[in-house]
Amino acid sequence: MTAATGSDPSGPVEYFFDETSGNPGGSDSGWQTSPSYTDTGLSPDTQYTYTVQMRDSVPNTGTASSPASATTDPVSGSWIKVDDRDGSVTYTGSTWHQTNPSTAYMNTATFTQDMGISATYSFTGTQVRFYVWQYDTSQGYDVYIDEQFQQTVNISAGSEASILAWESGTLADTSHNLRIETASGEPHVDAFEHFGN
Repeated sequence: MTAATGSDPSGPVEYFFDETSGNPGGSDSGWQTSPSYTDTGLSPDTQYTYTVQMRDSVPNTGTASSPASATTDPVSGSWIKVDDRDGSVTYTGSTWHQTNPSTAYMNTATFTQDMGISATYSFTGTQVRFYVWQYDTSQGYDVYIDEQFQQTVNISAGSEASILAWESGTLADTSHNLRIETASGEPHVDAFEHFGN
């Protein structure tokens, strides 16, 4: 964005672009000598609102402009789903076992009865999900993205089916690791899915 160029006999004019929506990723410019500002790190498909102020070298500060808004472009891409045995999934611990239930995604699931071991899915994209194979025993997971704890997910016992266990919010469009650590019951990892190109 670019403000109208100001001038003052006392010296250079500075500009302050103020992001007022409070939406994730929006930032103020701080006082700067350039009348142009590019806000980076914005979330996709989100409206941001800005005002701009000028000040001279004394410093006398002018009134903020009327707000102007713009909406970022939506994310392009698609959901990409992989099986629990895909090469992008790694398992820690030696007590994971494979099973082939007909109601699981691709008719496979990987399970354990041990707690504190992990399955990690490496991907590049802006959102991620994981699926479990639900059956007659409950199962629980601690969820981490890039080693930052997100939440504990508990799946109750139910009919045999592949179900969505957890979905992230919007992430930066870069490489990430989703790690799910076994926390309770008899976890059955079924599939992973991310939104990307």
